[in-house]
Amino acid sequence: MQQDKKNRERKRMNTVYYIFGIFMILFYVGMAYVMIFSPIFVKSISTPIRYGMGVLFFLYGIFRGYRQVKDMKNNFGA
Repeated sequence: MQQDKKNRERKRMNTVYYIFGIFMILFYVGMAYVMIFSPIFVKSISTPIRYGMGVLFFLYGIFRGYRQVKDMKNNFGA
């Protein structure tokens, strides 16, 4: 009985971490879009730095997405 409760709690936390991971992927890709295509940072950050940061945000978002899929397969058995 106690083990069943621990398994349910672990599964619930895995689901929370999964949803948080998806949110963070969207955040990083969104920041990449804002850095590269939005005029918000044009006056405060120079163009090469903005593009460099945008590319880094995008690559890190892709990396997080890869890890998210890999962890999903391990934790949920998909």
